[in-house]
Amino acid sequence: MNLPGLFSFIVYAAELIISPLQDNINVPYASTVQAPVISFGQLISQNSHSQNILGAESVPIPTPAPSLIFTPTPTPIPHVTRKPHMTIAMVGDSMIETLGSGVPDLQKKLVIYYPNTTFTILNNGVGSTTIDSGINRLTKDYVVNAKKIPSVVSQQPDLIIIESFAYNPYTLDEGALTRHWLALARIMDILREQLADAKVLLSATITPNAKTFGDGAPFIAYTDIEKHEKVMTIKAFLDNTVRFARSENIPLANAYNPSTMRDGNGNWTYISPTDHIHYSTKGRLFFIDTLFEAIVDNKLLE
Repeated sequence: MNLPGLFSFIVYAAELIISPLQDNINVPYASTVQAPVISFGQLISQNSHSQNILGAESVPIPTPAPSLIFTPTPTPIPHVTRKPHMTIAMVGDSMIETLGSGVPDLQKKLVIYYPNTTFTILNNGVGSTTIDSGINRLTKDYVVNAKKIPSVVSQQPDLIIIESFAYNPYTLDEGALTRHWLALARIMDILREQLADAKVLLSATITPNAKTFGDGAPFIAYTDIEKHEKVMTIKAFLDNTVRFARSENIPLANAYNPSTMRDGNGNWTYISPTDHIHYSTKGRLFFIDTLFEAIVDNKLLE
């Protein structure tokens, strides 16, 4: 290819771009336009020094900086309790006692949700005791393992959690569930009279399983029929607690219904593989989650 001819074509094309003309306009001097005397090597050299093909310095068009719109992430407002320090008392049988001193699993969840609050959680659960013993613990000091424990009322808790005592029920005869209902009502009367500013949460713990109930527990050897009878009795009192709370419009932490499988037995993954009565680790955390959600949903600390 003839390089000077190529250069002339480039120059002519550039002129048309810079100064476009309509086809029907006569340009008498167009035929006299002389191509600049420039070699192909000079063209390359000049272009490399920001010169255009007509010899004029090119002014690069700046690329605009991208417009970045920063939306600040709002700082979440921490949840706040009605007091900077809150005391929670938990009352029940071994289904409360086995949650441990200070109930650390619940403590951890509360501290995360209420970061500006300190908590004291009193575990007033005592194994192998009935709801009548629980009532006495509200207003009377008591002794566990040679240690004197102050009454619940004397410690002025801000929230009291009462478990059903269903695992240590009255003998299931005519009137037993009514007696249990009245005992729950008595607890509510005491707390309203002596801790008027405190909130109350009732709870129904996990469902037992009739196929394995008590297997492995010391000094227990239930027959299949006895397992079934024990579990049916416990379930009746758990259900009684749920119905009482709903009837009296009292906040409820209900682990009973969600832990019951289609065949009516308790979810075995929630039950201890050692004694088949108390919680497995998963069951304990499930019950703690149920308590925590009920506390938060009902704003019992706010």
